[in-house]
Amino acid sequence: MSWPPPPADGQSASPTGPASQSRAIVPRFDPCYTCTVAYEIRLSEDARRHLRRFSRRETRTILDRIQEALRNEPRTETRNLKRLRPNPLSKYELKIGDFRAFFEVLDESREVLVLAIGRKEGNRLWIGGREVNL
Repeated sequence: MSWPPPPADGQSASPTGPASQSRAIVPRFDPCYTCTVAYEIRLSEDARRHLRRFSRRETRTILDRIQEALRNEPRTETRNLKRLRPNPLSKYELKIGDFRAFFEVLDESREVLVLAIGRKEGNRLWIGGREVNL
């Protein structure tokens, strides 16, 4: 199919005719030119267990934000995603309101492994019902 499509009402298809004035010409765009291969997001057993402590609404919000933020560029630091100092929990943290998701990026298999999910209350972090110090 050619772009722009021929006029349906029999009007002139010339660039100066009335049909061209009523519609904008959109350049051809190859959507795969800017595509990146998405990372697969997996939850560890611990992270699944941590999610059970939250309501269904909170769980849905957390999972949606994890998918949205980590699918394409899990290493790109933003206001809500940062690399952590060395610690026993993980290398990265994603802030989701009062919640925190801790994850690692596995480049060989193009996976993001979510290791823990917790709730931040003031300057205290609770993961799985226990206070954690990072």
